[in-house]
Amino acid sequence: MKNTCTILLFITALLGNTHVSAQEKCAKAYAVLTERAAASAYDEALTALATLRKDCPKYDIGIYATGEKILRYKYETTKVAADKDAVADNLIKLYNEQQANFPGSGAEIKKALFLNDTKKADDTATFKILDGAFTSNSAQFTDYRELELYFNLYLKQYEAKAPGITLESFIKTYGGITAQIAAAGDNIAKKREQLQKKIDDGTTLEPAETAYLANTKTTGDALDAVADNLAKQVSVIFSCEKMEAYYNENFEKNKDNAAWIGGMVHTLKALRCNKSALLFRGVSMAYKLDPSYNNTYELGYYTQKHGDANAATQLYIEAADKHPVPAKKAGIYMTIAQLYRNNDKAKAKEYALKAAQTDVKLGSPYLFIAEMYMNAGTDCKLSALEKKALVFPTLELLKKAEAAEPKYKATVAKLEEQYVKSIPTKKEAKADKKGKGDTITYGCWINETVTLPKLK
Repeated sequence: MKNTCTILLFITALLGNTHVSAQEKCAKAYAVLTERAAASAYDEALTALATLRKDCPKYDIGIYATGEKILRYKYETTKVAADKDAVADNLIKLYNEQQANFPGSGAEIKKALFLNDTKKADDTATFKILDGAFTSNSAQFTDYRELELYFNLYLKQYEAKAPGITLESFIKTYGGITAQIAAAGDNIAKKREQLQKKIDDGTTLEPAETAYLANTKTTGDALDAVADNLAKQVSVIFSCEKMEAYYNENFEKNKDNAAWIGGMVHTLKALRCNKSALLFRGVSMAYKLDPSYNNTYELGYYTQKHGDANAATQLYIEAADKHPVPAKKAGIYMTIAQLYRNNDKAKAKEYALKAAQTDVKLGSPYLFIAEMYMNAGTDCKLSALEKKALVFPTLELLKKAEAAEPKYKATVAKLEEQYVKSIPTKKEAKADKKGKGDTITYGCWINETVTLPKLK
């Protein structure tokens, strides 16, 4: 028994040492791969890549990302047709290996894009790859090109009356695609907001973060453009009535499925079904399932569209509280100020000032309040002098607007030229027993005290 235990311990130690040795071999090969690839020494890197693919296929997903970079370069720079085909086949094999060793990492999608770009497979074969990947894990689709390609190939299958491709399946898939476009856009927006907040807080971004900010502006715009393009294409196939019929029929069994609700909302929005009661119901359910900033703001927007300004205002306030980026938060405060403008000017002024305090680079709040001041005589029962004397704080507000945003320089100049005509004369002030150094205190929603300067 004692000898058996000793042998078992020896075998375990031996296996352990073998594992350490293998790991060290993989680590060294991976270090050579990344180092040689970074130096653009691709031929040398290919040797390390071959070792890793054979002996360490599960060591790190970076093997496949770097391998793809190398083989794509080789494909683009190879001129001899037979050699080019060999590189293409090797890259396709690399994608297959990535899929086998790291399922769900997007290898099938990359392969489909490559097959489509190089015409190494027909549309039906490429469609089957993308359809399988989307059905198993739609979250893998994060780039506008792959989402657009999948939609276009699905549309071709639908128009060709391919087996299993029905109007209902197309509606369901289109809803999933638009939802994933929105999800990809939201993820980009959230990361951009986080990086922008770092900048606002005075933190220096890493080079990769700076590059991300630069690249994703284009990517985000491209996702929006694809969503619009897809909506135009399906508008001749799907009507709002058809979409509402499909979603109404399936709403109850999916009402707790955030992804499904998101797909419905984005689909109805993309098709401009803005008057749909189902759209508002979906937005409300999305907020209930996930009261994130985006869902809160969107519910506020559609609540406002439905004419309930009070409820919309409260939702906007909630959305502003949730947003981490001062500039975005300030923008929401200005939306709230606009909503309050007609029925509660004190609140309108409060939220405009809050916007200015939240984002010191924002000039529009000062212009907003300035315009309110110059129209205050109708609702605050001011005397002629009091009405005219409001020009003094108004001019100060214009200066603040230009200081915050120099782009308003021309606008401010025009307004100043218009408003200075309202400056009261010495004679007008004297009629109210006022002169230089005297003050005028405003109540109402204005709540300002103005000290009169020397008048002419």
